[in-house]
Amino acid sequence: MPTAAKLVAGVIFAVLAFFAAQAYAAQLPATSSPAWMREIAAVTGAVLGWSTLGAKGRHQSFGKAAGAGLRTSLFIVIWALLFLAIYLMLKRSISGKYHGLVEALLSVFDIFYAQGRLLVQPDVLLILLAGGVLGGLATEWAARRFT
Repeated sequence: MPTAAKLVAGVIFAVLAFFAAQAYAAQLPATSSPAWMREIAAVTGAVLGWSTLGAKGRHQSFGKAAGAGLRTSLFIVIWALLFLAIYLMLKRSISGKYHGLVEALLSVFDIFYAQGRLLVQPDVLLILLAGGVLGGLATEWAARRFT
């Protein structure tokens, strides 16, 4: 059932994921920035904000809401990196860089780790941490205000 808290969480975390992906893409060389990365991150943020935080954004303390926002940011990072790793594996697989299915599937974890190491930049982390806390607080405010 749609609620104001779910809507607020979905919108805020979609925007948060988009800007975090934008900051992340700025760290990458121009030739290796995957197409649609920002949009995929935004959709991931909207879905996880709606389902993870929005569903739990009712009558919590603001401290718990901030923690839930951080947890949602972490989920967005994990899922967006997984989607990015699968995308890059498929792109490399089409180029014929793998000799078998198992090698291609195992490379997803290598790509996930390598891309995750690139994610640890101060600007990206600041966006994710501050946005997660503010998103959790805004979702809790919307839940209290509109229920």
